[in-house]
Amino acid sequence: SLYSNFGGVYFSDFSISEIEELEKQDVHYDSRQVLKNYISEWRMSEMFRKDSVGFLNQVDSLLAHVDSFIKIKADKDGLVNISRFYDNMDQTVVLTSEITSDSDKEVTLNFDYADHLVLLMNSEILFDGGMNFRPPSEKGTEGRVFVDDEETVLRLRKGVNSLVFVLSGDNRQKYNWGAIAKLESLDGLTLE
Repeated sequence: SLYSNFGGVYFSDFSISEIEELEKQDVHYDSRQVLKNYISEWRMSEMFRKDSVGFLNQVDSLLAHVDSFIKIKADKDGLVNISRFYDNMDQTVVLTSEITSDSDKEVTLNFDYADHLVLLMNSEILFDGGMNFRPPSEKGTEGRVFVDDEETVLRLRKGVNSLVFVLSGDNRQKYNWGAIAKLESLDGLTLE
């Protein structure tokens, strides 16, 4: 899109061409350049309208059918850009990834998101927040997503652990719907 935050503006010397729409299953991103500690493989649900009171029941119901989620990969920079898959950004998706641990341990997860995120680890809510629309100046006014903005400690059990992002978008900032996550250490861990 072309727009200006500074009043009237003229644009010149650009062209517009139609691009072919891809099927969801045909969208594959090369994650070879993503650093190993970034969570780059996810499963994503269909969009749904989040019930602000009973959303945990919605999530449990969706996770009971996780095999129907589509497998997606983060972009080369580690970002999962949901707007690549869905046009309507005023709904919610569930992203899930598995972390296998060789023992009970704690590890720091750095992450960021746009627009609202509920983060669960093994069904426990660890984070529930909305994007700050007055972000620090280094983020710009667009609500950019930087992996070191948020941090939480994951208490992993020995074996397979389920990381879940319940990510809601907002049409106020078109095409700004996504998340990024990395683990501080992969010692004794395997990502999905």
